[in-house]
Amino acid sequence: MMRTRLTMSAFIGSLAVASLAAPPIEPLPGRVTSSGITESRLFRDHPLRLRTSCGTIHLALHDVHAITQRKMEPRARLETTRGDVWLIELRQLDGQLAAMPGPGANPREDTPLAFDRIELNPLAGEAPAPGQIQVSFVDEQRVVVIPDDWTFDIPDGHAQWSLPVGALLSMSRTEGTGSTSKSSPHWSVLFPSGVKADLPEPPRNRLLAATDRYGNALDIPLQDVSRLETAARSGTVSQPSPAAPQADGAADRVRSTDMPFAVIRISGLLGDVPLPAAMLNAVAPLSDGNVQATTVYGEHFIGTATPAELTLRHIPGRGQVTVTLARDNLAWEPARALPLPPGTQVWQLSDGNIVAASLADTDLTLKVSGTDAPVRIPSSNLVSVVNHGSMLTVTDDREALHYGRPARTSVALILLTTGMRCEIPWSQVIGVSRDFSPAASSALPGPGTDELRDGMLRIAGGTYLMGRTRGDGQPDELPPHALTLPDFFMDPYEITRAQFAEFVAATRYRTDAEAAGAATTWRDPGFLQRSDEPVVWVSWRDAAQFCNWRSTTAHLTPCYTFGRRPDDVTTLPDRNGYRLPTEAEWEYAARAGGGDVLYPWGDESSANALPKLANLSAAAGTPADDWLWTNPVRAFPPNALGLFGMAGNVWEWCEDWYFDRAYESVHRQRPGDPSVRTGDVAGLARRVMRGGSFDSEIELLRCASRANGLPQASASRVGFRCVRSASPAGEAAP
Repeated sequence: MMRTRLTMSAFIGSLAVASLAAPPIEPLPGRVTSSGITESRLFRDHPLRLRTSCGTIHLALHDVHAITQRKMEPRARLETTRGDVWLIELRQLDGQLAAMPGPGANPREDTPLAFDRIELNPLAGEAPAPGQIQVSFVDEQRVVVIPDDWTFDIPDGHAQWSLPVGALLSMSRTEGTGSTSKSSPHWSVLFPSGVKADLPEPPRNRLLAATDRYGNALDIPLQDVSRLETAARSGTVSQPSPAAPQADGAADRVRSTDMPFAVIRISGLLGDVPLPAAMLNAVAPLSDGNVQATTVYGEHFIGTATPAELTLRHIPGRGQVTVTLARDNLAWEPARALPLPPGTQVWQLSDGNIVAASLADTDLTLKVSGTDAPVRIPSSNLVSVVNHGSMLTVTDDREALHYGRPARTSVALILLTTGMRCEIPWSQVIGVSRDFSPAASSALPGPGTDELRDGMLRIAGGTYLMGRTRGDGQPDELPPHALTLPDFFMDPYEITRAQFAEFVAATRYRTDAEAAGAATTWRDPGFLQRSDEPVVWVSWRDAAQFCNWRSTTAHLTPCYTFGRRPDDVTTLPDRNGYRLPTEAEWEYAARAGGGDVLYPWGDESSANALPKLANLSAAAGTPADDWLWTNPVRAFPPNALGLFGMAGNVWEWCEDWYFDRAYESVHRQRPGDPSVRTGDVAGLARRVMRGGSFDSEIELLRCASRANGLPQASASRVGFRCVRSASPAGEAAP
């Protein structure tokens, strides 16, 4: 083995100019192996400047894990603490590697150092993070880099596609055979969806620009690369079955292995997002001329599509077919569903996009009122974010709530499907969660809904029969009568503890129960609650105060005015702010647009089915649901409009005063405005509640069932949700 003696004169000379007042640099302990003998030594920590096949890199000695001389070569194998491997000419280390003199030696003398291997700092064991790629070279070098949005130009038939490397699981190179093996290597790609394909010809890229994890700019020659691997994604699927594709009237269906290099670019709020066909389940046209692309992770990308047309091959009985993406439905078979990897969040945006992404920065920083130091939530601890205009509520994995203003007006994300970075204004973010819950999916337009506003669903108005139309019930549910309602917006689920905590933190509000000195309040309801469960122990007045705060935060006009007396509350429904739903609106929404159904989910009432449909009090001797008290607001399936929890969990306050004969009097007198208000009937003292609770039997979960309570009272089984008028007075319809 060749060994080199390294001198220190150049480095020691540079140290002589350092200020005597500077603090001493902590020496690095290491182990030196030479001719089979290993001894411990101390090294001076200092910068290293090294030339590599990808350019010059700058490290510090504390970034080095080990240096090993290669047999019969004037090169050394340098391993960094993060697992990168570089082959370095030995002469580059002369004058850059400092072994401190041993005891009794002259500290000004050079320290000769002969070695076979030097071990310094432990490996950190850092795996590639989202947006990073591990590059393996043909000569055993490897490095993890942040690419400059690499795309490979891939010819495929008559088209050429720009394939984002970040969308791949891996890309591997093998040498060909015969005399042209070196000039024509063979490349294959593997997508996280399980689709594997061979490139028809080598990529045309020559240099790949990137930055390593130490901040070094690199130019990577593709001819020296043997394999590219993206950050690990949990749960890939096996190679799809090559079952014959089908053509189905409104939709053309192709195998997931067909056109593996096709890329559909969706341009919208997220910018220009290239989505490989191998990572898609479907592309569907929307009524506004945009398309919605659904990925194997369950994401929805919305925008204009490029190319506008896609040529499909191998459609049985039809041969080659051209599909217009803004007009035709396109689905890949078999449909695939991949779980999200750890550290990835689901971001719901105001234009309907729902995407899986991770923070590009290491943490989310909030400016909290009344404190000088910002609050930093590590991205790995982020569980949920709720956006309320200029303020955010962030929940971490310890169930801690943080309320404040984001330090930046936008947030940088690494998109899971493409591995690319994008910047999104916080004003366009509705919320963030750790999974694709049904609530996120329901944010997209569905049956009876045509628009989102502030995270709400737009409920298309119409005429319906309100009240009990069949079956048994109470007298106050009769008679059934026709009402016509305009469009309105409704929260898809009840207001949560986290949302109410933001209101209290911002206003220092004390609920009626707290003001009365009650032992149980929304803070301590008498049982354990998660932050995403409905807030309870809130009175009707507390709910109205929350609505006003929410309106003010969103720069809307509040719908309630409060006098000095507890019962002096005036509702102004023509304003554009948030309010509680009228009893007629609530029942119309529970019936999924006024349908003749017994329960929000339909007519199913068998004892075995109910535990999967709602949180209620099961009859003796029958199966029970999984929740003793309240449940997370999205734990059970939504109704056909995408509304969660319209039956069971907690009763919900409504706008109306309760009057047992409202249907035969006020509603008949004002069928276009049926809400029972102050002055309609003398002596009214209670407000309407709807929906039943975890403590209710199945009869009280019927859409027609009514209940009531004092407006200043609260209970462990009562919460609320908000609505907004779709076209309040003085405001144009959306």
